[in-house]
Amino acid sequence: MGKIVFFVALIMLFPEGCGKKSEIEQSQPLYRMPRLVNDDVNETDAADMLARINKAKALLAKRELEFSKTFSGAFNPNVLLAVSALSDPFSPIELVYVSGNGQAVTEGFSVTKAGDLGVGSPYSVLRTDSAEELAVLAIKTVLKQSDGYQEVVYTPYHKMLDTKEVRRAGYSYLMQCAMAAAADLRRQRIVSQAFPKFLVADVFRPELPIMLAIIEHVSPFEFVRLARRIEESEFVFADNRLHIYSREKAEIEAIKRLARKVLVVVGANQESAYDFSKSNMGARGLKQMIEGTYWSVREQYPEASLPEAFEQAMISHVTAFKASYLLLDADLLQAKRAGIDTGDQNIGLFLAATYNGGSGRAVAALSSERSWLDGLWPETRIYVREYAALSAAFEESP
Repeated sequence: MGKIVFFVALIMLFPEGCGKKSEIEQSQPLYRMPRLVNDDVNETDAADMLARINKAKALLAKRELEFSKTFSGAFNPNVLLAVSALSDPFSPIELVYVSGNGQAVTEGFSVTKAGDLGVGSPYSVLRTDSAEELAVLAIKTVLKQSDGYQEVVYTPYHKMLDTKEVRRAGYSYLMQCAMAAAADLRRQRIVSQAFPKFLVADVFRPELPIMLAIIEHVSPFEFVRLARRIEESEFVFADNRLHIYSREKAEIEAIKRLARKVLVVVGANQESAYDFSKSNMGARGLKQMIEGTYWSVREQYPEASLPEAFEQAMISHVTAFKASYLLLDADLLQAKRAGIDTGDQNIGLFLAATYNGGSGRAVAALSSERSWLDGLWPETRIYVREYAALSAAFEESP
């Protein structure tokens, strides 16, 4: 596969005996939680966080969002935040109105909006009298659609929501989607085009499409910046000594921190997680697939009966995972046709490259005289490094 200039990522295909019972067919255990899901990273780690989030969402759903649907110039709606102090388990949920320019309208609160990620935009809320930081449990805002406006209740990432309970819910939800998609493909008897003796659902472990879903919502530039900062300024304690991070270890630590954020968003929103996410290239939803790729997969695997409506398919997470499994199989087929060793332990890196930048470019990169990674788009090179780091993190002992 060409020279890989960083550490080897473990293959996420079944290593042998693809005809054996898959994880979805086994009774115990169904799956193992990666260590990063259960890491103690939040000192508050308040109990019943999901119950608080759901209560906040129910409260927001009943409230009117005061804004005008007649806009002149840029669309800049007001936002309603549901916040609470986590230091007290009996602390009430309070509502804070925020104007379109990001200023708190409700007295007694200071609000800061970090970035502009639509419904995923993170907010920081402080009490003005005590500077106490409050957890943002959920928000209510308005999205401009082609046919009008849509009120949305959603939970963006907030550091105080980053608890084991919420992350576990996020990982469990992704696993349930992946396993349900595999079960549907198995029920339909969809045969792998890359390995015709096996079903598509028996070629891939569910961790592979789960990892790709997580990476799709990790900014490549944030990953590079965080890994560099960890390598240059942080230390790890091991063997009773402080050690500096190597580049590989720094990238593993960076992807773990960023993956936890994704799992928090998924755990807090589950069925609606990333439903409003759209990239500049038109990739949509949790799995961030573009319409042309979806249609190609749909035509290549007609027996899978993927729905015709692309946008609806992307917000149906099980359907999106089905399309992801099929795309991975199609990319493996391209690899075999190009003479690439699909049994190589680095094939997972190739599949990550194809998922981000397309199989044609990944195959061409392998066929060039240059290093394989040098033949990929810069963003795809980072994407492959993210996959390698997350794969290593998934292999860490719980």
